[in-house]
Amino acid sequence: MQLLQPAAHFAIKSSLASNTDKKFSQAIFINVCSHAAAEAPTMRSAPGGNHWMLPYLVGKMRYDQDGDSVVNTVDVVYNPQSIEKSKEHREYHRIVASANCSCARLRSTLLSRRCWSGKRR
Repeated sequence: MQLLQPAAHFAIKSSLASNTDKKFSQAIFINVCSHAAAEAPTMRSAPGGNHWMLPYLVGKMRYDQDGDSVVNTVDVVYNPQSIEKSKEHREYHRIVASANCSCARLRSTLLSRRCWSGKRR
């Protein structure tokens, strides 16, 4: 295992619900970061458009403080090229945000929703 110190770029704030009661009562922050250890994105032409591969690294879910509240937090690390593309192209930024929500779902036993409230730092 290698310890990375990725560069922070933006965060996505969403909500989580437990699998049992389905109530969206827990906040989650998905920190979008970059580091050269993550593989570079690739694109190939496909019927109906381009197909992007966005390799990423995901940290463990942890608890952080947000004011008086404790929130779930997870770091998702992309290659710096992915972050640059997301800054230049709105649609690519949307793809990265969508991938982050998938990462958070996989890292958690909880369900996430409203993952489109991403804000650039």
